[in-house]
Amino acid sequence: VNRDGRSVPLPTWPWLRFGYDMAFETSGCTPDGTLCIDYPALAAHLRALHEVGPSHGVRIGRVIFAPDLQAELFAADPGLRRLMRFSRNPSWVRHDDHIHVDFVLAE
Repeated sequence: VNRDGRSVPLPTWPWLRFGYDMAFETSGCTPDGTLCIDYPALAAHLRALHEVGPSHGVRIGRVIFAPDLQAELFAADPGLRRLMRFSRNPSWVRHDDHIHVDFVLAE
């Protein structure tokens, strides 16, 4: 979201390596404060994937998201941590500007 709290697209210009050069600090905002992670929207997105996955024969196996940013995500939806597994260690590419959701076939 921008400074006004409105949802805006993540800048994905080639000179920003298609968004991979965006950096979010532990506060959840860019260093200049122009963009912040919309934790309630991210939590709602993950919860929706969890809820509809079984009807498509899958479930969430793991969510890769920067460990130092997860506390704010869990604050936005306290039950989320019990519904799916989250990465605990930093990955080789920081996952602050995006997430990965690994799906597994539902039993």
